[in-house]
Amino acid sequence: MHFKLESTKFKEEIDFTYLWSELKKIKLDIFAKNIFSLCKKYFDLDISKTEKGEKFEIDNKTFEMISKYIVEGGTFGFNNRNISSHIIRKEYEKTSNRKLAQIKALFGKIFRYDYITKKEFPILENFPFLLPFFWVVRGFLCITTRRKKTIRILKELTTEPSGAEESYEVMKKIGLV
Repeated sequence: MHFKLESTKFKEEIDFTYLWSELKKIKLDIFAKNIFSLCKKYFDLDISKTEKGEKFEIDNKTFEMISKYIVEGGTFGFNNRNISSHIIRKEYEKTSNRKLAQIKALFGKIFRYDYITKKEFPILENFPFLLPFFWVVRGFLCITTRRKKTIRILKELTTEPSGAEESYEVMKKIGLV
């Protein structure tokens, strides 16, 4: 896939020194380098100057990984990735042991306590000691009203998390982890 964009109207107006210093502050400089490299490969639009003026080129393996990730993403999110891969990917960031990450993701999903749980059961805001009771209530609701989705998520969390590992590797390679 290759498109040619003719417009470089604002290219000379961009203060790359300022841009790179701001991107470094928010730790998005590696991500920006990868995205600029994608723009070069996809649209032949060369905006890949780094803060020191040198060129940044993306290697073919990274390009293929990112391209696949983008293409499979769909319009509103990942339609062919499993639901739980992002949960496991978050645990990968905390530990190098893949099996431990998978177990922690499973327990985190079953015994969760976050803003979603508080939104689902607002009483927890004032009475957090009732959390174990609401784990049981939530489990009952998952089994009775959301059985298919619950079973699918539990299967995804207990089988080999290849989608999660691939997602983690892409995020790490492009500088988002």
